[in-house]
Amino acid sequence: TCIIQKISGLFKELKEDYELIYSKTYQLGLELSQKRYEVAQNIISLVDTQIKDLYLTHAKFDINFTKLDTLSKSGIDKIDFLVSMNPGQPLRSISKVASGGEISRLMLGLKVVFTRLSGISTIVFDEVDTGVSGKVALAVGEKMSSLGNENQVLCITHLAQVASFAKNHYHVSKFVENDETYTKVTLLNEDEHVLEVAKLISGNEVSEASILASKELIGNK
Repeated sequence: TCIIQKISGLFKELKEDYELIYSKTYQLGLELSQKRYEVAQNIISLVDTQIKDLYLTHAKFDINFTKLDTLSKSGIDKIDFLVSMNPGQPLRSISKVASGGEISRLMLGLKVVFTRLSGISTIVFDEVDTGVSGKVALAVGEKMSSLGNENQVLCITHLAQVASFAKNHYHVSKFVENDETYTKVTLLNEDEHVLEVAKLISGNEVSEASILASKELIGNK
């Protein structure tokens, strides 16, 4: 009986400790949730500015908060990024609404915002310009170039408009030697930069017209 009473008392103490700790932690979760909400309003505004620059004129971005019934390791919130790309469309989860070109530009806008907020110094864009062309491609290149004024930006692209913004242009190629495949990365000089942009414009058959177009594209920066 004595042992049972001791065990019962111990369980009671542990339960009281648990409830006290849970209550304090939940209060911290509420405070964290409020701070997240305040920061989210700023992020929404910043992202909205970025995506307008990338010709997502009618897009709307929002951050949705859903309160959880219990605490989780990340607090009391379930957070979802929502977007509407066209007028009349409801806000829905990003993964369900954006096309290839649209999601590329949206992710670029998000990356610009979060890079600046988090103080990241190096950013890698792996064909973030997929599905875009023309003036939109120029806007994407300009956005990455602007980001490159503050950070180190490495961009992998097949678009002439984007490559023309490069301060340092590297050409990546593969070759086979003794039945082994190798990758070669070459830093291009000014003339080679013009030539590679010309190839992106017209294909490997470089013409005088594509060279002139390349020089004009690069020279307009």
